[in-house]
Amino acid sequence: MKKKSAGKKQRVVISFDEEARKEYLTGFRKRKTERKNKAKLEIERKLKTQINQERNKRRKVMQEKVNEILKHVEMPSDSLALDSTVDKVDFGSHEVLIKSDINFSDTGLIVTNNESEIFLESNEANENKKVVKAKPPKRVKNVYGQKHGFNSFKDRKNNNKFKKGKKFQSKGERKA
Repeated sequence: MKKKSAGKKQRVVISFDEEARKEYLTGFRKRKTERKNKAKLEIERKLKTQINQERNKRRKVMQEKVNEILKHVEMPSDSLALDSTVDKVDFGSHEVLIKSDINFSDTGLIVTNNESEIFLESNEANENKKVVKAKPPKRVKNVYGQKHGFNSFKDRKNNNKFKKGKKFQSKGERKA
């Protein structure tokens, strides 16, 4: 066996790896784009949550306003829908009868029995109607009775049939 000498240095072998170099150099760009994309996604997520929170706040405020308004509004009950009262007022020289009929059916707040029956009858009438398809309109002939009309005077003027002094000739009849 050979002894290693204490003063002898070991050789260092350097191998050049192109792929490792490329990964090292492009790694900065990759990590930077990854950070940008991650930040972009995080901002979008925060924006969505903020929009949802604002929407929920708006809904809550509107619901509170509606509840506050409805608290002060008294909805008529079924007994009030068709009640009529008669009040007698005496003015000394004459008496006045005040007759009040409370009927909310005209306002649309309450659907009375008569209206619901009318609504059902109108739906049944709509179901019984036949659907008739209209035929397409017929083509109208030219006003002048021509077989092939022209759209304008300019078209008529540019057509060979109507040029003055020249007789209309087909391609085969033309003389060079």
